[in-house]
Amino acid sequence: MSISLLAKNMLNIVIFGAPGSGKGTQSGLFVQKMGLVHLSTGNMLRDEMARRTALGEKIRKGMDAGEFVSDEQAAQLLVANMNRNKSAKGFVFDGFPRTLSQTEILDQILKERNTKLDFAFLLDLPADIAFERIMKRAVELNRGEDQNPETVRKRFTIYQEKTKPVIDFYLKQGKLKIIDGMGTPDDIFEKITKEIKLVLDF
Repeated sequence: MSISLLAKNMLNIVIFGAPGSGKGTQSGLFVQKMGLVHLSTGNMLRDEMARRTALGEKIRKGMDAGEFVSDEQAAQLLVANMNRNKSAKGFVFDGFPRTLSQTEILDQILKERNTKLDFAFLLDLPADIAFERIMKRAVELNRGEDQNPETVRKRFTIYQEKTKPVIDFYLKQGKLKIIDGMGTPDDIFEKITKEIKLVLDF
């Protein structure tokens, strides 16, 4: 992919996939090879709370009370991080949007910046393989949140329930590309860039 192209035109991407499908890995390749900024909702949330910003503290209090992060708070989190990266060549959105209402919020945020969402990619991987990846990762990285099989299965269920309407929305718009999640990270990234090349002239 031509970096010079991205310097002239922003490239904005949403990446979907079940837990263990490789979203973080592929987002990292977008950062490394194309100079995009990875905006992971989970990472942004943890960073905001760690820095004890006003928004971070508000979110922390809500979570301590058992509340979910609201659409408004998620949008504020997104805008704050985009504002910190005003010279970005583009963004990879990971974990947002999660609901149909958030798709409208994202469109509005991008419109206000005179840009738009170009692609949504779904990393398609059999659930049993994704589950095995998470179990292996839990051991290798000592990640406590991944070590309980029942908790992980519940995450798969929540993902399917919440994300399917959003995936269907982008599919109807013609923006969603389904990518075979099997193979090495570089193989999968090549599949993604081939889809981009079919639409963008570079």
